[in-house]
Amino acid sequence: MIDNYLFKKQFKQFKEHVFEKSGLDFTSFSENPYTKEQEGYKYEIYQDARKLLKFETWQEADIGKGNISRSLVKAIELPSNNLVQWQARYGDDKRPHYALCSAIENIENSLGIRDFDAGFYSLYCGLDDASSFNCLVELFGRKYALVAYFMFLKDQSCYMPIAPDYFDKAFSLLGVDLLTSHKCSWGNYLDFNKVLSDLRELLRISLEGEVSLLDAHSFAWIISHIEVDSAPSDSEKKLFELYEKDQETKSKRRNGQGYFRDRLMKYWTACAVTGCSEKTLLIASHIKPWRKCDLKEAIDSFNGLLLSPTLDAAFDKGLITFDDIGNMLISSSLCDLDAKALGLSSSLRLSWIDPAHKPYLEYHREFVFRKG
Repeated sequence: MIDNYLFKKQFKQFKEHVFEKSGLDFTSFSENPYTKEQEGYKYEIYQDARKLLKFETWQEADIGKGNISRSLVKAIELPSNNLVQWQARYGDDKRPHYALCSAIENIENSLGIRDFDAGFYSLYCGLDDASSFNCLVELFGRKYALVAYFMFLKDQSCYMPIAPDYFDKAFSLLGVDLLTSHKCSWGNYLDFNKVLSDLRELLRISLEGEVSLLDAHSFAWIISHIEVDSAPSDSEKKLFELYEKDQETKSKRRNGQGYFRDRLMKYWTACAVTGCSEKTLLIASHIKPWRKCDLKEAIDSFNGLLLSPTLDAAFDKGLITFDDIGNMLISSSLCDLDAKALGLSSSLRLSWIDPAHKPYLEYHREFVFRKG
């Protein structure tokens, strides 16, 4: 159950955050330019994916032919889809839907394609969502974000995408005693959607207007990120002063990096590309180099990526960068053999990108990235 006091506190902070970003009072999710830009793409993903699925045309006789499964791969691999991290990460077998792709590629020798087709047919053309959910978990393993995405595409009025770490954080901020991380099950997923449904009702009352389940989902997502983009505290101001006095002093740079790393750990929780969550290995990488930053930029969370050591080194040396939708770009000065040895690939991408990252990424591409 959502704590009413904590909801009001988070709602107030949310409105202040949206006003700071948009310059407009928040009255609805669809009318505010900030929330529309941040979260409106989810509606487009839903519509585009369903157009690709065309599940209303499926017939039971299609099961086993692979066409049903192929349409699901297309719906997953939408370029704009960051609801599921479907890109290959250090090998195609790391993709959450690798088993499905493998079954399609080996359709002549695979009995598995019939199981996948049947599972999807059951979900989108059947009536028993619980059995379909459990069937997909058996086929894909406990890949919560992927299975939830399939449910979302069936009916956005009932089922939402999930990113467990971030929603666990949002629920904690709202006083909700529910964990979803490593808890992939039908019962847990129902509880997750029930919390969002309750949140939707509180938002509807507060805004005195229509609120969708996806709006409630967006609210939870945004409040889980607000604290890393808040106004400077007294401790931050002291850090600014240290930085301003001597930006080149290594000890002070380390102090800044330590504070900066803490902020990035809260924002990313894991490597921004690989998803590695071993904290001792992760490095806080400035996008616009520290020595080129002004005071605000120096510890702006959006001027940072949490990266594994190899990626950090390559990014720092300008051997890789990222475009405005997060796709990795590899410098032509790095030979293909070395890129492969380092596990670098143009199929890798950032797990998440905010509009506030884009100016920093543009700087990195222009002034740090080796173009040849």
